[in-house]
Amino acid sequence: MIHLPKEIDLSVPDFQEEYWSVGVDTGSGMKHSPPIVFTVSIPVNAQNRGAGIDFIRLMLSEKGKDVLQGLGQDPIQPAEGIGDIPPELSSLVP
Repeated sequence: MIHLPKEIDLSVPDFQEEYWSVGVDTGSGMKHSPPIVFTVSIPVNAQNRGAGIDFIRLMLSEKGKDVLQGLGQDPIQPAEGIGDIPPELSSLVP
């Protein structure tokens, strides 16, 4: 695993302009990349909605953030939410 500086690793939304200023010529045109942001959701038809809520609650906890950071995934803090946020998670997502 190679650790790159945040200024070039596509992990920080605040560096979007810097990331976009660099491109790769693919032969069919220049390709640019926005920041890479991972998301999580609970499908409407989830068979075990409660487990999905518990998993997201764990991800947003200090323990979950530590695990993600240990795997090289810096969580966006504070977490952002869109759509229908389950009431059980609303206090964790501003």
